[in-house]
Amino acid sequence: MQASDEEARIAAEVQRQVTLLITEQQKQMAKILENANRDALKGLDKANAALKKERKKLEKEIDATRAERKKLEKEAESMVQQFFYKGQKQFHEAAQTELLRNLVRKHLENGKTHEEVQQWFDVPMRFIKQIQDIIDRVAPLREASRKRNYPSEGQKLRYSDEGRGGTIWYEAGEKRFDMWWEFAGGDALVILDI
Repeated sequence: MQASDEEARIAAEVQRQVTLLITEQQKQMAKILENANRDALKGLDKANAALKKERKKLEKEIDATRAERKKLEKEAESMVQQFFYKGQKQFHEAAQTELLRNLVRKHLENGKTHEEVQQWFDVPMRFIKQIQDIIDRVAPLREASRKRNYPSEGQKLRYSDEGRGGTIWYEAGEKRFDMWWEFAGGDALVILDI
C-alpha cells in the first residue's frame, strides 16, 4: 500500500509540476500574444494616422482640383460668350449691310439718283457705284430671262391607260417626248420614266 501511496503522491506531484509548467507557458504565451496584439494595434494606429494624413492631403488636392475646374469652366463660359457675341455682332452687321444693298439696289432700279440714295441711306458713294455696276452687268441677263419661250402652236397631249399606269405623249412641233406614269396611292401620281 505504501507503494501505491507513493505512486499516487509522485503522480500528483508530476501532475502539479506539469500544471505549473503549462500555466507558466500559458502566461508566457499570453504575454507574447498581448505584446504582439499591442504592437499590431500600435502599427494599426500608425497606419490609420498615416492614412488620415494621406486622406487629408488627397482631400486638399481634390478641393484644389475642383477650384481649378470651376475657374476653367468660368473662363470657358466667358470665352463662349465672347465668341457668340462676336459672331452675333458680325451676323448683325452682315444682315444690315445686305439690307442696305437691297434697298439701294431697289431705289436705283426705280430711277433714283446716286445723290438721293446717298442722302437717304447715309452710305458712301463707292458703295452705291459698286451696286450700280452689278445692276449694269446683270441687266442684259434679266431682260433675256423675262422673254418667255412659248412652245409652238399645234401642241398635242395623248395618254394611254393601262390599269394603274400608262403612257403620256407630248408633241409640240418637232419636240416630242413620252412619260411612263403610275398611281402611287391615294391621289398621288408618279412619273417613272421620261
